[in-house]
Amino acid sequence: MFSLVSPSVVRIVTSSGSASGVKIGQGVLTNHHVAAGEDQIDVARSDGIVREARLVRADPLYDLALLATDLDIPVLEPEAVRRHRPGDPVLAIGYPFGPRLTGPPTVSRGVLSGVRDVEGVTFVQTDAVMDVGSSGSAIVDLRGKLIGVAVGGIGSSGGLNLGVAAESIRGFLDGVPLVGPDSAEPDNTLEQARPLRVDGPPELRTLHVAGDVDWVSVSLAQDDRIAVFTDSQSCDTYLQLYAADGTLLDEDDDSGRNGSSRIELTVVEESTYYARISHFEPTGLCRSHYVAAQSISGL
Repeated sequence: MFSLVSPSVVRIVTSSGSASGVKIGQGVLTNHHVAAGEDQIDVARSDGIVREARLVRADPLYDLALLATDLDIPVLEPEAVRRHRPGDPVLAIGYPFGPRLTGPPTVSRGVLSGVRDVEGVTFVQTDAVMDVGSSGSAIVDLRGKLIGVAVGGIGSSGGLNLGVAAESIRGFLDGVPLVGPDSAEPDNTLEQARPLRVDGPPELRTLHVAGDVDWVSVSLAQDDRIAVFTDSQSCDTYLQLYAADGTLLDEDDDSGRNGSSRIELTVVEESTYYARISHFEPTGLCRSHYVAAQSISGL
């Protein structure tokens, strides 16, 4: 099986590092976080032949990117992961550790641990080993069908790894839209923080890609007692509260309530305060969350 699939798996080389990709009918498929924003992208076969690649399109919500290259690479056929059952064996084939491991790609064996849907994206979950450079690896069944493209792992055990499933690969190629930019973008720095009204309705914000953050500002008077909180169905939010001068006042990752976070504050000085919302795991698969500020007396 490895000899059948491995010629379709390539190494992706950019100025930022090295990762993996897989050839499908439309081009070479890899991750958005691998290829987007790169001035130079090269595709390398296991025999050492390298060609330049051009970014055709990329989508941060799917975390997929499509490359075009004239390098001769055999095509791998996708197959819906939902045709399989948890416990079925799978292989992950890619190029971890980039140029340090020369020659053919690395293969690891595992099982289909589950199929997960996260805000419009279907993911393959597997315990097949992945490491640095495995992003973009092919996740295949034992018939050599592509059921997913590796994205990365969650947690520190190494046994919970995810890939974008073939169903969502099809959605990406067909241009099926997912959750779009929220009305507060850009809000990625303190200077771009968008106002949040105390006792207003919870606002829906979007963490568009792994590592994204949202900032909000709250204008408060002396002796105000408020709670700033977030909630999400799909991610573990991490909340930090700052004074106007950038001093960190408090932080909370779940307040004992799983994906929620909450900070209470009694204001000692009239000022504008700032809240930073992120995913507790920097590489976590989080899309949207609610954020609100309410008076303690109104809770």
